[in-house]
Amino acid sequence: MTRLGYAVPDTYLGNCVSFGRSMAMGSELMGEDGIVIAAKAIGDTVKKLNGAVLGGAENWISDWEELFGSVLHVMVTGSPKLDLYGLDFGWGRPKKIEEIAIDRTHEVSLTESRDGEGGMEVALVLPRAKMDAFGSLFIKSFNGLE
Repeated sequence: MTRLGYAVPDTYLGNCVSFGRSMAMGSELMGEDGIVIAAKAIGDTVKKLNGAVLGGAENWISDWEELFGSVLHVMVTGSPKLDLYGLDFGWGRPKKIEEIAIDRTHEVSLTESRDGEGGMEVALVLPRAKMDAFGSLFIKSFNGLE
């Protein structure tokens, strides 16, 4: 089943991804259940898009302007469900997927893992000091989940 209610031709090569925006309070995200709150906010947005992929399209430009006007936002590009590593245009599967311009757009890139079921590749570009701080917090947060 497609979200638009009709099949996209197999020969189509283009973008079939829509705009979704999830919001949560920073104080909630920094709390003990922050990852759960983030996952729920994102999941609710995905469910809404699943029912009406073009819902609210008349507000997308003003939503983008508001988002880019805020310094407190995180943008994500890609999806582990796109199966980019499964693509083959005649010269074999990709060896590495990289999203271009995430350094300028300040996005986090998500792609499925090339080597394993259920894995995910996360890409992020920050200045060295911020990357070191992010890495430390990232490792610390996942060590707490074990």
